[in-house]
Amino acid sequence: MQLPGGLVENTRLDRSFKLVSASGKVDMALNQLLESTENHPRWISEALILILDELCGQAPRLERVQALCIADRQAILLAWHMKTQKSLEWFTRRCESCDEIFDVSISLDKLPFSEAAESFPFAHLELDDEVITIRVPNGRDLEFLSQIDDSLDVKLDVKKKLIERLLVKPKTFKLQAEHIEAIETAVENTVPEFATEISCQCPECDGMNSISFRPEDTLAIGVEPLLEDIHKIAQTYHWSEEQIISLPHQRREFYLNKIDRELGVSRDLL
Repeated sequence: MQLPGGLVENTRLDRSFKLVSASGKVDMALNQLLESTENHPRWISEALILILDELCGQAPRLERVQALCIADRQAILLAWHMKTQKSLEWFTRRCESCDEIFDVSISLDKLPFSEAAESFPFAHLELDDEVITIRVPNGRDLEFLSQIDDSLDVKLDVKKKLIERLLVKPKTFKLQAEHIEAIETAVENTVPEFATEISCQCPECDGMNSISFRPEDTLAIGVEPLLEDIHKIAQTYHWSEEQIISLPHQRREFYLNKIDRELGVSRDLL
């Protein structure tokens, strides 16, 4: 699998990643992690470690997943979603124009990612007769932003604080408010981006609506369905919880389908 951006190490850009095998054990760990981590970007970083087998040819250590740009993190989460759930997702929306409720399906494997610029992971621009180099934001920067408490200072300039973190050279450059828009544009033209807003048409009035999809929202889908599966398999085969949650998703589904067939129930109808 390939990242839209990647990591640069020793001047070499590597975009490869490999997911671990999906199992109840990973699902359980993701849910436990969600319960114990308050910082959402940090939770995603730690969750990426759980679902990655390899990242750019190496083990997925914390500092490596934190160094990934936002689109790379989303690409891995989307790949995990499609590995463990469905690539075709149904959404229910109320039309913003006619107020009718309608359903729409989205093929997640067809959601577009824009390409990273050749200079990735750096953006270059000229400001005040100086060539400025900015690195693109990554997971570590998201963790930094999540820790800023706006209530402490209502005039806190979050964008300026972020850009000051991202400035590579010259370190002595005096950032002014009028520079921020140009820097934002340069970074946007450099980073790969993932389409999290999808447009759809109401079948009743043809009005256009938008659907938001964030792959991290489906990362930990709840522990209760997994516990129900464990209970059903344990009742039939008398295996321990550890044995059952260690089963790959496909094998767990096989045993559940077999149990339901013997009971005269089809899981497709559940």
